Amino acid sequence: MWINDGLELEDEQRSLRVHASTVDAGSTDRERILLVRRRAALQIRYTAWKSRSPFEADNQNDSDVEDDDMDDDFKDIQLPLPFRLADDGTEVTRELRRLEKALRVGQADDALKQLRRALALQLVLLRDASVKRASKDIACAASRYKAAYRVLEILGLSPDIRRFDVLTNDDITIAHVFDSERGTGRGYQTRDISWIWRMEGLGAGVRDNDWLKEVLRVQFLDAKTTLDRWKEELILTVTELRRTADYFNWMSNFWARRVVKSRTRGERAHGSSMRVIFTELETKIRSKLT
Repeated sequence: MWINDGLELEDEQRSLRVHASTVDAGSTDRERILLVRRRAALQIRYTAWKSRSPFEADNQNDSDVEDDDMDDDFKDIQLPLPFRLADDGTEVTRELRRLEKALRVGQADDALKQLRRALALQLVLLRDASVKRASKDIACAASRYKAAYRVLEILGLSPDIRRFDVLTNDDITIAHVFDSERGTGRGYQTRDISWIWRMEGLGAGVRDNDWLKEVLRVQFLDAKTTLDRWKEELILTVTELRRTADYFNWMSNFWARRVVKSRTRGERAHGSSMRVIFTELETKIRSKLT
């Protein structure tokens, strides 16, 4: 969990760098305040994360470097993840480096998936605002993959993860991927297509003229899944409200029966008061269901 939280902080660093690059002299005071607040919040998260470091030496030095770290900009701080620390040969260090390597493989796969998706969006979205958003996603995904690949090089590129390669600016392209004018018969060449599109499981896709439709279909299904999930949540919420209203109705009747069976004025007063309270609560719940 500590390593996973560190990778999430790295993602927040990359996002913060992109955010900071959009705030300039022409930005509003609100935009600057939001950036300052975000930077401060992430700095606090970083300090809390670092205090949980499983490396004893790191924990001992926290009090000495904490003040210096707080003076730095969070987006420029190097997180003390296992790959940055010397391998002292202990079982704890080896296990943490092994776990980080496994998480980095997943990070690289996710980053490439996000990169392909953002590139596809850049291709099909024509509005300036949409293109700007897609370009931002491309920059973040590319930066995330490069970071994961650098760490994998340090930790060792074993044969089972040889599918990854160095990502250059020339690789981040949509050229020739969705070219419907190109032939798809035998002898179709994909050497001029970026390697990120020719990874495992993509061979048939780049040979298919309907690949772009498939991208849009996946995007639609993703949106539909989200919509269906919200519909399910709405049904569950309404059901819970009805159960709550039924409970309040039962409690109201319960106290009404207590009033009938009460022997003293105090019991009747208390029962009547409780019946009124639960009746009002039921009415409020029922009003939200109409």
